[in-house]
Amino acid sequence: MFLGARLTIDQEISRQFSSMSPISDRWWRQPWFMAWLIHDGFMALATLLPFRVHHNPLLPKLSVALQDRGWFHFDAAYYFFIGLHGYGQPKMAAFYPGLPLLIALFRNPWLILLVTQMAFGQSLRLLDRLAQALGLFGQQRLFILLAFALNPMAVFDTTAYSEIWTFLTALASLDAARQRHFARASQWAFLAALTHGTGVLVGIMPLTYAVRSIYQRDWPRLWSALLWGTGTFMGFSSYALYLAVHFRQPWLIFTVERQFWDAHWTWPWAQWLTLLQHRPAFSLWYGLMALGFVIFGVRAVTSVWRPSFPWWAVPASIYGVSGLLVSCSFDVIFAPFHSTARLLSDYFPFYLFAGNFSRLGRLITLTLWSFWAFLSAVFFIHGVWVQ
Repeated sequence: MFLGARLTIDQEISRQFSSMSPISDRWWRQPWFMAWLIHDGFMALATLLPFRVHHNPLLPKLSVALQDRGWFHFDAAYYFFIGLHGYGQPKMAAFYPGLPLLIALFRNPWLILLVTQMAFGQSLRLLDRLAQALGLFGQQRLFILLAFALNPMAVFDTTAYSEIWTFLTALASLDAARQRHFARASQWAFLAALTHGTGVLVGIMPLTYAVRSIYQRDWPRLWSALLWGTGTFMGFSSYALYLAVHFRQPWLIFTVERQFWDAHWTWPWAQWLTLLQHRPAFSLWYGLMALGFVIFGVRAVTSVWRPSFPWWAVPASIYGVSGLLVSCSFDVIFAPFHSTARLLSDYFPFYLFAGNFSRLGRLITLTLWSFWAFLSAVFFIHGVWVQ
């Protein structure tokens, strides 16, 4: 019976592919490319919009000391400094070396933006490929792509921040494992661990696969899971070793946030309690964005716990749940939800498994997402701290 159902699904996918006109196979007519254009249209409009923060009486406390105006604000300045001059101070260890290595290679800021654009386009393309692997087409497929392209923190996916690189490497690692190319999946996991502190969570996927293999006594698959997971371990260990040699502080990778950035790990609900007790205005705004991501993410990742989904959906969903808990547990003293929404935007399972939202749910999500995405882009590009 299961085999018959599986054949029926495969036949339906083949039927839908065969019903497409030849022109739809051209890359510039694909949904992922359309979503890319819409995203860039939002970013271009936000860039051109007249918006002078330092003369706006409604936002006196939002403005911070401006760095290079335009696309290179805040964390981007640290990434460029490290890429061009190296890790000068221990506090810079919070910025993982993946993006600085690219900056050291290309050096020109505008080339970095161009490469980042390519990474964003490839992320959409891989997301589209996995959506099709789940049997999602039409409006469901387009919604997944637009939900990512217009997520509230979308501006960080096309500027000199590391978010898009974590997203891309994690997604590529799963896609390779899905095709049983576990050595390649391990290589992508290695790179993911070098992009950001949360990149190590990619190791949750091979760990889940390993636990399942042990439970089923499937020893060949266990070895594949171990090979996949080796990449995460090697990536994280190599950066820790570099910090130990360069700064002579072997545990700096674990302590840098608390030691230099007033950040610490707490329970996932602690920031919500702080917000309810003190209600700082801008933390309330950040908290609403984080809440939107939490509702969206929980609704998406909990929809895959059905036998009809492929084997790789469960490791991906557990990776999403882990990312949600970790993002909500990262707290900055006196600034609840300081970076929570931006951290939450990194996790591809939130978007990939959102295809089964109702039509009303898709409409509400894209309406709110578009508003937040545009407003965040306007603020960031004009020098206002967003996340």
